[in-house]
Amino acid sequence: MQNAALAELGLAPEWSYEAIEVAPQGFEATVREMATAGFAGANVTVPHKLAAFALADSASEMAREIGAANTLSFGPGGIRADNTDAGGLLASLPESPQGRRALVLGAGGAGMAVVWALGAAGAAVEIWNRTGARAQEVQVEVTARGAGVRGRDRRADRHL
Repeated sequence: MQNAALAELGLAPEWSYEAIEVAPQGFEATVREMATAGFAGANVTVPHKLAAFALADSASEMAREIGAANTLSFGPGGIRADNTDAGGLLASLPESPQGRRALVLGAGGAGMAVVWALGAAGAAVEIWNRTGARAQEVQVEVTARGAGVRGRDRRADRHL
């Protein structure tokens, strides 16, 4: 799909997209190798979004606000992190979430972006996660950034 889009835009063959499967323990080494091997950047998926943010030399304001990255760019300044998950989510909604209730299932990197985006847009957000401790961590982190949410332990079915 990505390569077809690049071809349609007239950017192929100079630009190409390739999927690279990486285990969590090899993520940082792989990304640093890519940065020196001529890659322009990478999009990052589960389970690497928190690790991507942590290894970056610099980060966009959005990535810093969320605390996770789904996009890495490689350049003279090193590795730069960005996050397009929040903006993508809000752009896909048919109407503003302001004043509405939202339930986010999961508290990983993508979940953090969704919680941040909905909370910043004025929704009342509740997080359910496999572990209540992680839901509460995300609640604290995102609330510190200005978006109010409540964490919930799905197993115990109790508010945190």
